[in-house]
Amino acid sequence: MIKAYKYKYNNKELQDELDLNWYDYGARNYQANLGRFMSMDPLTEKYNFQSPYVYAVNNPIYFVDKDGMAPEDFIILINKKGAGGNGHMAMIYQDKKGNWNYFSQGATNGGKGSISMLSGASVEGGVDNRQLNVTKTVVQRDKKGNPILDKKGNPVTKQVTKPATKSEALKMVGSMYDDGVEFKTTKQEDANIAKGAKQVEADHKSGDSEYNIYTNNCTDAVQDAVQSETNIDLPVDVNPKPNSYFKKLKKNAKKINNTKSTRNKPKKKTELHVIKPML
Repeated sequence: MIKAYKYKYNNKELQDELDLNWYDYGARNYQANLGRFMSMDPLTEKYNFQSPYVYAVNNPIYFVDKDGMAPEDFIILINKKGAGGNGHMAMIYQDKKGNWNYFSQGATNGGKGSISMLSGASVEGGVDNRQLNVTKTVVQRDKKGNPILDKKGNPVTKQVTKPATKSEALKMVGSMYDDGVEFKTTKQEDANIAKGAKQVEADHKSGDSEYNIYTNNCTDAVQDAVQSETNIDLPVDVNPKPNSYFKKLKKNAKKINNTKSTRNKPKKKTELHVIKPML
């Protein structure tokens, strides 16, 4: 007897036991007719701004949820008024653990185009590359989940620092930037972008690379961090002004995102056929 082919919607295996008609996405089971997962997101604490049952961050037009886990992406940001109206560019990106990081390069002397002008920070080497964390006050609980009370009957609280979620990361940098463009990535690309960002930071600290408003500014740093260890092909622009480059990024974002499924495929080796001369 030939068994029915079970790999159907999004090439996921149909779970037809008990007539549930769920699809196995790996981390969770998905019910296509409802557009919802049937179990909670295992990373729900990092995505507490949305329901733990939504599919593709409730935005299936933009995202594809391949395994029921977290989406991968990075966001390039722009402060259009920065650097005397020429713009200041930065980005937030995920590392291999899915934690959000902030990356920015600028002059450290407080002049136009500098990080210190934007955020009041003096950053060695001109690069600010750090994980974004949030500190919250939470109520302490006993093993049964009940609040622990002090002698006056008030809940005992403590400060807990955790990696920022995507929405929290955007709120943290939102006061410095007025627009952004989002790019889809894979987990490996996230890890490689983190590696590239660390290398840019290290080159500045060692003196191998120096900030230059024309040839090595905030735009160049973001490009280097993203492209040095990945096959993500960002557009080229000879205009050194970040605002000009950001417009080109937005224009090409859809095209770049459409390459996610193909840019990481290994390239076929070209065989060289040598024709021996006849003697």
